[in-house]
This record gives sequence, structure tokens and C-alpha cells, in this order.
Amino acid sequence: MTSGPLHTERQTAINVKAPELSGSAWQSELDYLTDNTPAPITNPAFWRLINFIRRNRGLYNLVKGLRSIKKNGIKEIVRMVKSDFRINQTTLVTETQITKHERTAQENAVFPKQIRISIIAPLNNTPEQYLREMIDSVQAQTYKNWELCLADGSDKNHDYVGQISRSYAQKDNRINTVKLMKTWEYRPVQIKP
Repeated sequence: MTSGPLHTERQTAINVKAPELSGSAWQSELDYLTDNTPAPITNPAFWRLINFIRRNRGLYNLVKGLRSIKKNGIKEIVRMVKSDFRINQTTLVTETQITKHERTAQENAVFPKQIRISIIAPLNNTPEQYLREMIDSVQAQTYKNWELCLADGSDKNHDYVGQISRSYAQKDNRINTVKLMKTWEYRPVQIKP
């Protein structure tokens, strides 16, 4: 029988499994655990370090990056990162946009039930760009049986929110807008037994 760390691990495994096994199952497990095969790991400290690095993704990525810099050089790494960034941007655009043929097919699809989807959007001093992007995004949907309910709770310094909402509502009758006169505060309700 071997001695050292492997022997200790095997002996621990035997002691732990002893109550669970009986008869021939115990004997075959004992033969497997106590065989004299050499330890497959020649440097356990090295493998503990490697496994620690793999478990900690940030550290693993740092080591992987340093190896790549050593292998390829900094200029090549910068070039690779820039090209990956461009590829990721174009992939995002191509994945989120559909072709004209797909759009036409989706718009002409007939569903057994015409369910109306109501989208309720509270507006509270919403920046103009985000407001326009949100409304345009809803209008660009291929499913046409929807309504957009805009609840404008903006203060007097942000009157443009109401103006933009009303201008979209005048152009598209699926958009409804309401000006809230007072901002509501939500307080937790305590229920007494």
C-alpha cells in the first residue's frame, strides 16, 4: 500500500464508505480503494492552485489574459479586442433586426384569438430620448393589437414629456396619455391580525 497524501485520502474514503457497504460490495470497494496503483497527480499543490484559479473566474480570466499577452504581445491583443468589439456590435444589430420578408410574414400572421396587449408606462421626468425610443419601439412591433397607456407624473420643469406623449397620441389612436395631477407616494400597508 502507498503512503503519503494519497494513502490518507484513500483511508478516509474507506472509513467514510465502510458503514454504507456490506458483503461483496464492500470487498470490491475496498479492493478498488486500496490497490497499489501510483497516484495520478504528481504535484497536488500545483493542481490545487489550478483548480483554485478555475473556480475564481476573475482570476482565471486574468491569468488567461496574461498568458495571451505573453504569447501574442500587447499590440496583437489590442487588435483582437477591437475586432471582437466590432463583431459583437454587428451581431447584436443583426440579431435584433428582422428582414423585410420576416416582418411582412409576422405582420400578416393570423391568430385564432386577437388578444389586446396593454402596455402601461409611468412617466416621471423621463428624458426625451428615452421616451421617444420607448414609444418608437412599441410602434415598431409586428403584432398590431396593442395599446400604450402613458401616465405622465412629471413636474412643471418637464412639460416636454406631456407634449411628446400627446403628439404621439394624436398620430396613433392606440396610444393613450393621462396627466397625473399629483405624485403618489407608496407606503407599505401593515395588516393587523
